[in-house]
This record gives sequence, structure tokens and C-alpha cells, in this order.
Amino acid sequence: MEIKCDYDLSKKEHEELLELLMESFPGYFKDRLYFKNIPAFRVLERVKERVIAHAGVDYRVIHSQKNGPLSIFGIVDLCVCKDHQNKGIAGKIISFIKDLAQKKSIDALVLFADDHPFYLKHGFENNSVTCRFLAIEDLSSVCVLEKDMSDCFMIRSLHTNLSFQNDHIDMLGPVF
Repeated sequence: MEIKCDYDLSKKEHEELLELLMESFPGYFKDRLYFKNIPAFRVLERVKERVIAHAGVDYRVIHSQKNGPLSIFGIVDLCVCKDHQNKGIAGKIISFIKDLAQKKSIDALVLFADDHPFYLKHGFENNSVTCRFLAIEDLSSVCVLEKDMSDCFMIRSLHTNLSFQNDHIDMLGPVF
């Protein structure tokens, strides 16, 4: 596993990553490597020097009504190229990010996803939460929304005393 920031990507890495994102997320933007914001860093996995898996990681503070301010790693665009799927690579990326977060005293991992079984298997919880966030559309800030995100908000607390059930969470920025 390798950590890379966008400004350190070579032209070849940029092209490989864009190809992977477009394969994994049909309709992904063809001219950029991010949907709403550039992640703080990316976790890349390679086979024979080619990028075959990826996760973007946002680093920020969110505010939980129940738990107060929390430092989080927000995981975005986790994907593995089709030729390497079902080999445990995505799970290894999640473990790598969790281990890094624990070393850096991060409070929780957060993501928004439809594939709940995969993330539940990796220690995430799907809770009933309302989120406040900055809505971004076509690279423009639109408004601040407050919305029930119970169908997609997933969190993995890295401390046993945190509870998020029926919580109100301010993302202090856009969702990722």
C-alpha cells in the first residue's frame, strides 16, 4: 500500500487512476480525479507498478451532537479493478486506513455507501443519523442541507465509548 497526494501523482499514475475510477464508477468525470473535492491523500495498491486499487481519504473534523467534535478520515471512491476483485484487496485498504487512523489518534472512519454488508464486515455501523453538509453541484457551492442519511452514512468508531444512533452530525463541509 502506498499513500499519495494528488500533487505528487505522475502523469502515468493520473491516467491509471482516472481509468480505474471511470471503470468503477460509470459516469465519473473524464477530466478530473475527484467528484466534489480533492482528497487529502489517496491509498493506492499496485501490481507490477500499475495502480489496481484506490481509496481517497478526506481528513477533517465533524461535529456530532452526541459526541462533540471528532477528527475523522472520510473514505471515498474505494475501488479495485475488475481483474483483481474478490481477492481481499478492498478489505486490506480499509485495514490500512484504520491502522493509520489509530496511529494518528483519529476518532473515527466515515463513509457514505450503498454496499452495507461489505462495510459491516469491516467494522462499520449503519446508524440512524441526520447530517448537515455543504451541497456542491458542478463545482459550485449551492446551499447547506440537512438530510436524513440513515440509508448511506457508515461510521467505524476507533474508540469504544462513541455512539452515533439517532445522532445529528454536522459534516462541516461537503459529503465525500
